[in-house]
Amino acid sequence: MPRKDISAWFSRASLIGDTVMFLPVLNYLNQWYPSCHTIFPISRKTSQSVPLFINHPRIDRIHVLQEFEGLGPDDIKIYKECELKVNCFPSHPFENDWYNYRNIYEETWLMAGIGLKGYHNLEPHLQRPKLYPYFDIARDNKTIAIWPFAGYGRDNQRSPTVEWWRALVIDLVKSGYNIIHCGHFNEPCIGTDVLPHNYHNITELPFFDQIKQSLNCKFSIGTDSGSSLVLGAYEFPQITLLTNWNVGHVK
Repeated sequence: MPRKDISAWFSRASLIGDTVMFLPVLNYLNQWYPSCHTIFPISRKTSQSVPLFINHPRIDRIHVLQEFEGLGPDDIKIYKECELKVNCFPSHPFENDWYNYRNIYEETWLMAGIGLKGYHNLEPHLQRPKLYPYFDIARDNKTIAIWPFAGYGRDNQRSPTVEWWRALVIDLVKSGYNIIHCGHFNEPCIGTDVLPHNYHNITELPFFDQIKQSLNCKFSIGTDSGSSLVLGAYEFPQITLLTNWNVGHVK
């Protein structure tokens, strides 16, 4: 019989996408310790993601860390008291072209310090992260969400140019769609003066509110970033632009 008093410190705490990608590890933990108490640490840096996880069946307690990106004294005390734990701020020691050999979930698995055998022994539906909406979703087939820029608008290698996005917005609006622009509030505004009423920049809203508005759209178009991983975990249709995988991808 599995013990019921075991506490587990299990998460990736530093980035929203990494935290979502870690969720399948909780399925693995549940198979071995179905009655353990799971503590899910999240850094203050990404505390805006907390509402995503508040009703997840594998998480008993969400714990926002004291430090912006690291463990404070109280966090360390809780960590030491847990009998099962992983490093929630792991380094990335693997080869630069890991994506030629593993998917992002396998890579997250290895960074958690768990062998891939455990990952591949999971049923296929447990190998992917899943988020559980506790709010109403009303799909609008005339609206498309765009998340144009990765890395809070600072990662040019992972994002198309402003000009590319502007041309796309014009084409989509001419096709009869409304566009909502989601992301970080410091991102450039890609709308045009010609079609302002069909383009709505909502980057000033909290991250969770932007996610909810995106889920009410027909689909989303975005970059390889945390927002795409979140929407994917809600099983939401999207087009993800993998611009960063081309240069140096030789295998």
